[in-house]
Amino acid sequence: MVLSSIYYYGVFSISILLLFVYVFLWHKYFDVKLTCIFTLVPISCLGYIFAEKAINVREAIIATKITYIGGCFLQYLILIYILELCTIEVDKWIKIMLFGLCMSLYLSILTIGNRPYYYSSITFDYVDGKRKLVREYGPMHTVFQRMVFAFLIIGVCTIIYSYLRKKQMSKLTVILMIIPYLVTVAGYIIGSKRDDVVELTPIGYLMFEITYLIIAYRVVLYNVNDSVIESMVQNGDTGLISFDYKYRYLGSNTTAKKIFPKLKELTIDSPLEQDYEDGKRFLHWIKCFSTGEKSEFVYTCHDEKGESKFYNVNVGDLFDGRTNRGYIITFYDDTDKRKYIELLDNYNEQLVIEVEEKTKKIEAIMEERKKAEAELELASSIQESALPNVFPAFPDRNEFELYAIMNPAKEVGGDFYDFFLIDDDHLCMVIADVSGKGVPASLFMMTSKTTIDNVAMLESSPEEILTKANEAICANNKMDMFVTVWLGILEISTGKLTAANAGHEYPFIMKNGKFEVFKDKHGMAVGVMDGIKYKEYTVDLSPGDCILVYTDGVAEANNKKKELFGIERIQDALDSCKSNDCKDIITKVRTDIDEFADGATQFDDITMLCMKYFGN
Repeated sequence: MVLSSIYYYGVFSISILLLFVYVFLWHKYFDVKLTCIFTLVPISCLGYIFAEKAINVREAIIATKITYIGGCFLQYLILIYILELCTIEVDKWIKIMLFGLCMSLYLSILTIGNRPYYYSSITFDYVDGKRKLVREYGPMHTVFQRMVFAFLIIGVCTIIYSYLRKKQMSKLTVILMIIPYLVTVAGYIIGSKRDDVVELTPIGYLMFEITYLIIAYRVVLYNVNDSVIESMVQNGDTGLISFDYKYRYLGSNTTAKKIFPKLKELTIDSPLEQDYEDGKRFLHWIKCFSTGEKSEFVYTCHDEKGESKFYNVNVGDLFDGRTNRGYIITFYDDTDKRKYIELLDNYNEQLVIEVEEKTKKIEAIMEERKKAEAELELASSIQESALPNVFPAFPDRNEFELYAIMNPAKEVGGDFYDFFLIDDDHLCMVIADVSGKGVPASLFMMTSKTTIDNVAMLESSPEEILTKANEAICANNKMDMFVTVWLGILEISTGKLTAANAGHEYPFIMKNGKFEVFKDKHGMAVGVMDGIKYKEYTVDLSPGDCILVYTDGVAEANNKKKELFGIERIQDALDSCKSNDCKDIITKVRTDIDEFADGATQFDDITMLCMKYFGN
């Protein structure tokens, strides 16, 4: 008896300690069901202490009723929490019915000693000098057991299903969930069969608490919506102001109060007045949103130093769960982006001026000499000097090798390639094909190449590089030309290749010594339309893997019969190449094209870039 008392007091003490740990770690995004679980476990453990200390039937009955608070409701809370963690949708009415079942069972437990619903009889007996509680079970006890096993089966099946099929579920979380579940139920079964041993169910409850502390702490990070919003607010760049449907002020964060100092003077639930400038502005934004006119605005102000600040303003619905309760105005500091766009615009204007000046020089040369010869000679020289053509390109780097060629159909072409180190661990590779041919295409090629290279030095994401380069090119695209682009950034230390494709040809990727076409995601060509957002993808390269990118002049090279070289012949050339050296690979494809053309005129630029990854 002494040891069992120590056991129950120890379990109760640990449950209280874990409750304090939970309170210390509590986060506003913790699920309310977790709070209920951590509250009910100490109550149930307290019931086991009362049961151990009971000296008569009345005290034993009271202890049993306290203990079964956990027995009935913890099983329900744990099951619902597991279903939600595993992103299994459960209808609200099913939850209500299950809770009603648990409540009905507990109501029957409250009748113990008065009605035979749960225990038909309950008495104290002494066996070998030891006090023993003798119970005869009623019909509701059978219902309770079946409910426990039903909850167990549903929970275990959900966990196993999530482990096997749910890619967005942490495998560690799934494994952690099932262990205390099984221990708790096993403890209940053993305890119900043998009255001469201590109850193991409280141990299962403690394991639940320990497990859910770990899970809850991690789940907050998995909830991207909550964690990102919290990060944005904490970073201080995002202001938030909320109003209800009667235009009454509900609150604002610190950033919003810095933008609009008069918010500090407003009283919560006070109506939005129009007797000051900010109130008129807020009301105007809200009414524009509510009428469907627009929901996005720009607000300009000056900071303490007198410098201009630009904020993107977005008005939306204020949700409390799924209920729409009013309006929320969000402010994003857009000052740096706008200054960057202004800088980029100035750069583009200067670039246009330089291009126009060079064009005038070309025209002057054409006047003095033979126009066509001068145009082609000068443009070819400019274009050739703009492309990196010294190989090996990075002789001091042994993690990769590069090789590239550009054979224009005329003296100048519209294709280009480039590669450069953004930093010591990131290699940027670009290949592109400008619409049209001749001098106009070469000039647009120079503008496009310079713009993409400059943006790439400021941005680390291929999708952002193409998006911002597209904005800059569209802003000054007086020739109405466009360019297809493939851009990739290799993380040299890991072999992770992140790329984006703006209407360009599919690359070939060699893995395990075999080249295959990689059908990546295509976006619209750069320069066609402003406002396009490009998407990127990643490919993990292993040592020995290789990538070949090329322009459409390779696949569309034709012979005298007007037949196209095609993707299949590129594949055949790569398969028959006996060397894995980048230069040999490109040379093999170029040789096969020449043999296929058999002297036919080259109508399009032929450009290829090959990179082989060796790793560290």
